[in-house]
Amino acid sequence: MTPSPQNTHRRLQGVVTSTAMKDTASVRVDRQIPHQKYGKYFAVSRKFMVHDPQAGARVGDLIEFEECRPLSKCKRWRFIRTVKQGVGIPGAERAKQEAAVAAEAVEEPVAK
Repeated sequence: MTPSPQNTHRRLQGVVTSTAMKDTASVRVDRQIPHQKYGKYFAVSRKFMVHDPQAGARVGDLIEFEECRPLSKCKRWRFIRTVKQGVGIPGAERAKQEAAVAAEAVEEPVAK
C-alpha cells in the first residue's frame, strides 16, 4: 500500500499592496531576519503576484496564499483566504474616522 500524497505547497501570509490588474493581487510578505554578524533583526520584504479570480482581496488586507503551477510569467501563487481586513494601510483607521466625521457633517444642518 502506498502512502497518500500530502499537500506540499508552501503557504504564506502577506499584505495586499495592489489590485489594479485583472485576476491578480500584488502581495508584500515581510520577514524579520537577524544580521549575520551582529544579530540585530531587520525587515526584509518580497513581493508576490497572487491569482485572485473572485477579487476577494482588497488593498491593505492580510491574506493567505499558496504555491501552485505557473499561471503566467510572474504568477505562481493562488489566493486562499483573507485573514484580516485593512491591516496593512498606515492610517487606515484614521481615514475611516475622517470619512465618518465628514459624512456626519454633511447630514447635520448648519445652525443659524
